[in-house]
Amino acid sequence: EIATLAGSFSLHEQNIHNLPRDQGPGNTVSLEVESENITERFFVVGEKRVSAEVVAAQLVKEVKRYLASTAAVGEYLADQLVLPMALAGAGEFTVAHPSCHLLTNIAVVERFLPVRFSLIETDGVTRVSIE
Repeated sequence: EIATLAGSFSLHEQNIHNLPRDQGPGNTVSLEVESENITERFFVVGEKRVSAEVVAAQLVKEVKRYLASTAAVGEYLADQLVLPMALAGAGEFTVAHPSCHLLTNIAVVERFLPVRFSLIETDGVTRVSIE
């Protein structure tokens, strides 16, 4: 996994952590992308009969897709921002592609709170905002 990640990104040795086997079975690989205004975390959990290299390659694909976009937040952070935005009554962000989970969270929040969200595709990203 580490070799796969290191071949795709500039990793700092002090930020690479390999957990001992007694921490549990299987494998998980995660990567944190720090930007000026946001930190995105990416995780992929290993599966039986899936090599560590394949698990790492899945993570590399997700991170590269995020980095190639102009979106402010990633797919998994986007759905977590819906409720705080609704409670604040204002806010907006961009996401490369609205996931089913994001759309479901918006629908649920709109049923319980007096807010409406707007999703507008522009310049290859979707702008999510409170109307």
